[in-house]
Amino acid sequence: MTARPIISVLTAALAFCALAGAAQAQQTPSSQNKAQMRLSAEVFTGFADIRTDAEDFNAFFVERAEAGFDLVWGQMGGELRVESIRSAGPQSVLGVDGDSLVLRLKRGWGFRRFEFDPVRAEVRLGLLPEPWIDTFQFGYDLRAIVPSVGERGLFFDTSDLGLETIVQGWEGLVTLRVAVTNGEGRNQTEQNTGKNTTALLQIRPLVFELRGSQAWLGAQVAYRDGSVGVSSAQNHRLAAALLFSTDWAGAGAEYVSATGYLGQPELNASGLGLWAHGLIARPWIGLIGRYDQLSIDADDADNTQTIITAGLYSELGPTGMGLADPRMRLYLIVQQERFGDTGGPVPGAPDVAEARHVRLVLEWRGSTQPY
Repeated sequence: MTARPIISVLTAALAFCALAGAAQAQQTPSSQNKAQMRLSAEVFTGFADIRTDAEDFNAFFVERAEAGFDLVWGQMGGELRVESIRSAGPQSVLGVDGDSLVLRLKRGWGFRRFEFDPVRAEVRLGLLPEPWIDTFQFGYDLRAIVPSVGERGLFFDTSDLGLETIVQGWEGLVTLRVAVTNGEGRNQTEQNTGKNTTALLQIRPLVFELRGSQAWLGAQVAYRDGSVGVSSAQNHRLAAALLFSTDWAGAGAEYVSATGYLGQPELNASGLGLWAHGLIARPWIGLIGRYDQLSIDADDADNTQTIITAGLYSELGPTGMGLADPRMRLYLIVQQERFGDTGGPVPGAPDVAEARHVRLVLEWRGSTQPY
């Protein structure tokens, strides 16, 4: 994308904010001027035992540790969120104090909302959540043990610097998100003059009661026109998902296709995820099943990675559909990981293309108030 369209997008967004803000100024109730703050935290931790034909390995881990602060004042607000990461990357010899867990900014953005019944609009600017992953996670309940295909397969980064407009109508039935971002994710500053443009449409056609709980069935599709790196290598994405969710069960399918993958413009890749889970003896015993396949090169049928996940989980606290609902959940899962003949070795075992993982995972999250 050239500079002229970017300037047009920014000008249009600012003009929209000014006009809508002026039209709404005299309609805003005084109660909306009260500041609302929310603190939230989320932790995924546990123990993993990995078995291969070459060697065995086991370790305790903290896969995710995040804390966030949200502030809403009337129709304006923002979010700051930090996360823990290993200080040494995959290609690094040494990080901070060996390979310590250190904090970095995951998201930092401000927003302005506008109400046009039955439609609500929101304009965001800053280090934004990636539209596909951010929307997907509201209908996906197994992130603690298996990330989405889009995230795990490195098709999308979880946040990037840019501008986004979100339009939602008819009490969440339809959501449209359009984002213009640098395209380098949170790990790099902008390296080319192009920008990524992502458009996402979500529809929740069914909201109904099921076994005493609210359930919904929804679908979402997204397309990204993008570039990455100093050479402006093509980095396009097409994604679709079907999701079913309630506070005691969930199921769905996700497919992502990439034209230009991992910074290689000639490499086309795709990923497929299928899953289902549900409490069979509420709240103590639940079953999980998930199938993932990543095709790293569309021209090489053997360049694949397949992961089959099965296990049990137990709710150790109250349950809910929303990300703001408090949760303590314990998982015991088995994962079978298999690489194709040209798909590469199991990480850490260069002579082995298959491994079995047994994981005990504790998921905890909480917040001071709901969204």
